[in-house]
Amino acid sequence: MNGAESIRIGGDLRNGGDLGNGGDEAGRADGRRDAMDAGARPCPAVDLACGTGIVAAWLARRGFDVVAGDRSAAAAASARETAAANGVEVQVHRADGLEFLSDGAAGLVVLNPPFHSGAALSEGIAEHLFAEAARALAPGAELWCVWNSHLRYRGRLERIVGPTRQIARNAKFTVTASTRAR
Repeated sequence: MNGAESIRIGGDLRNGGDLGNGGDEAGRADGRRDAMDAGARPCPAVDLACGTGIVAAWLARRGFDVVAGDRSAAAAASARETAAANGVEVQVHRADGLEFLSDGAAGLVVLNPPFHSGAALSEGIAEHLFAEAARALAPGAELWCVWNSHLRYRGRLERIVGPTRQIARNAKFTVTASTRAR
């Protein structure tokens, strides 16, 4: 990707948008399609810090068994509403991390880590969530993460989760995939 391109991850599924058709640049760096959009077999997937649950709904529409969690009660309620509005099944938990999952239970974790807690800025939240993802991932499974490029999380992802490759990047956002060691 060059700096003029955007990383399009959004779209309102409730209004008929489809995050996987045309224009979705996340994971298509250098013309390659990411594993989630290339017909990879469904596996237990987790949307960590799910917010509105739009990514969880996107995964569920592609046949993944999806579990989602967020520490915010409002976010968890919104994720449930998003799933219902899209006619998909997503198990949503109000949780600070992935305490509702056993070690090694996840085949995929997706995360857009917050870098604030209320009004306070903190990168420690991301490290906590990276560690939760690493614990919950099965050996060889991946954490797909989108983060603000200025935060430069790649080194932390490699240290906490495992080998990390950059999928896409622009001035604002970076998308990486980190593989849990076998």
